[in-house]
Amino acid sequence: MPELHVAAIISDMDGVLIDTGGIYDRHWESWAAENGVSHEHIATVHFGRPAVETIRLVAPHLDAPAEARRFNEALAGDPRADGALAMPGALDLVRSVPSDRWAIATSAPRVMALRWLAHVGIPEPAFLVTIDDVSRGKPAPDPYLRAAELLGQEARQCLVIEDAPAGITAARAAGAKVLAVMSTHAAADLKDADHVTGDLEDVSVVVEGDGLLVSWRSPRP
Repeated sequence: MPELHVAAIISDMDGVLIDTGGIYDRHWESWAAENGVSHEHIATVHFGRPAVETIRLVAPHLDAPAEARRFNEALAGDPRADGALAMPGALDLVRSVPSDRWAIATSAPRVMALRWLAHVGIPEPAFLVTIDDVSRGKPAPDPYLRAAELLGQEARQCLVIEDAPAGITAARAAGAKVLAVMSTHAAADLKDADHVTGDLEDVSVVVEGDGLLVSWRSPRP
């Protein structure tokens, strides 16, 4: 199995730790219909991006910050949004990493990140970076740079676990190594990651002194 020594792990949330895909898709489909935007186009770009960045891409004629606020308010007010599930292997992975060597950097609003983490039983990390905490979301490097700062590490000393091209771009721009999981995208779409694996059940973390030894299985054929 390939392995890598790192100081800390920074994980994306949606599509890596938590399966929220259907919830977002339902809200994007509704938003697209209301605004005359192609839902198919949205589906190709929204993974890993905060709502404001997705809207800037698919509807540059709209007021992206205002529309993103409306989108996120609808998401937060949806009682069905508690349909999220922990991704396979997520709980075991989180439990294997000391709390001071693990962070989440997500494009979700903080209110939804906390709601989903609690719902699926993943403990709130000591270091949580959401879209509310940075001026620029993914694919800009800001979320991962902020997470590394909170961990007291340089981004190049951290391993980022991602599932989406936009998140991979953000992590690489921050200087971090990237392990991509094939939960939402095929391997061909994750080619910019340093390493690729199937899912978190294929990832193992062992504490070694002041660092972590991360190993993983290659993607299944």
